[in-house]
Amino acid sequence: MPETVPLQSHLEMLIRELEKRIEQRFEASGTAILLGREAVDARLTLLNELRGIVTDRLGNTITRPEHDKLAGEVQELQRTQANRDGRMWVVSGSMSTIAVLAMWIISHWKP
Repeated sequence: MPETVPLQSHLEMLIRELEKRIEQRFEASGTAILLGREAVDARLTLLNELRGIVTDRLGNTITRPEHDKLAGEVQELQRTQANRDGRMWVVSGSMSTIAVLAMWIISHWKP
């Protein structure tokens, strides 16, 4: 014959079991929250390190307009240098021609 238990005892036992399960779930939730918080903190630390790296790298870069301006200035300097080099060739060629003509005149001069 099955054992009979008074209804109040049975309900109290069920309530205790439910309370125990709820407490276990709260503990599990608390543990999950702590683990999640630790994971978020670790990720934020890595993001802060990445932000520092990006900031350092950006400190060594220039913007597109700055680059374009500097590239134009470099081209202008190269053009100026090329013009100067060309003028020097002309001047040295002219001086060489004058020197050769002067030597030829001196060597063929008959007083």
